[in-house]
Amino acid sequence: MFRSFALAAVAALALGSTAKADIVFTGPGGPIPGFVGFDPGPGNTLNVGGVQAVQNFITTPGGTADTFMFQSYSQAQIVGAITQNGLVSLPSGADYTAVLGATERVTSVTGSAVGNASATFGFVSAADYAAAGSKTSLGANPYVNYFEIWQGGTASNNLSGAGFNGQGGATLVLAGFLTDLTTTSNFTSNSNTIGALDQFPTNSAGDNNYPGNNSILLNGGFTLSGIITAANPAYFGGANLIGSAFNITSNVAAPFAQVNPSAGFLLGTTNSGGIGGPTTAGVGLGANGLGAGIGTTNGSNGQSVQVQNDASVTFQLAPGTQVPEPASLAVFGLMAGMGGLVYRRRSAKAAA
Repeated sequence: MFRSFALAAVAALALGSTAKADIVFTGPGGPIPGFVGFDPGPGNTLNVGGVQAVQNFITTPGGTADTFMFQSYSQAQIVGAITQNGLVSLPSGADYTAVLGATERVTSVTGSAVGNASATFGFVSAADYAAAGSKTSLGANPYVNYFEIWQGGTASNNLSGAGFNGQGGATLVLAGFLTDLTTTSNFTSNSNTIGALDQFPTNSAGDNNYPGNNSILLNGGFTLSGIITAANPAYFGGANLIGSAFNITSNVAAPFAQVNPSAGFLLGTTNSGGIGGPTTAGVGLGANGLGAGIGTTNGSNGQSVQVQNDASVTFQLAPGTQVPEPASLAVFGLMAGMGGLVYRRRSAKAAA
């Protein structure tokens, strides 16, 4: 779910013994050789129960880690492909989107709730969540862990939050689950610095879509890793990516200066595609069934916190991954061309 959501450094795709093999990403706009990953534009993240989890940690530092859990939901429009030679823009009309859901826990807090503070977070596995049971700060909420990329369908909209979850006949490009926070997440806040939550594209009159919502100053970042469980070969030149690893590196911040804050997010255990419109659980709500309200001052007086994200997604092929060689791709292209020729001949014959 992503330039700081660019790579801090573009890692070369690990191809093992097939180092000369090349993944060709194919979609609207034509083939892109040397594919390494995706570059989402600035998007949105809602940490459900994130503020409450940090407060729990501060007030009961000797409590069990089970009470410091929260759930994170991210969504973003993908604007580019990362290749071995740099970034390549994707057609805006193709509407590639990424969504992510993860369960995390607070692992440390330094500073105080008033003024400057810093928190770190860790990944929660399904087993850890099940063992915690109803003792978690999330109560009986189900475990959340998914990552998906979609293309087409209902047009995505950052402000409303619609169109990110495979609505309107979108095609699933890739899906997987998260396995770890490869580096510890860090969140630094300053509650003495408060401004309008929505400062995109500027903070002049008329641009603030949420005049009733402010935000404390927040900055942070995380790196998540996971495993691909489904990949549409039509988008990857026939390469079988199932079982390969992916890494998501992101910066997060508030107030919002690079993208509109989303009013809605898809809140669920899995995305699964086409579940319907997003749950309106973002900006402006004080509370809802999942406790996702951010309050009137984001990061301060609500249970949850909403931030803009900017991420990158890169892939590392699993050993034995099948990547079609250039000759095979040429044959495939020739066969596809012949198929079109046969179709045209049949159509002409039928017309005669």
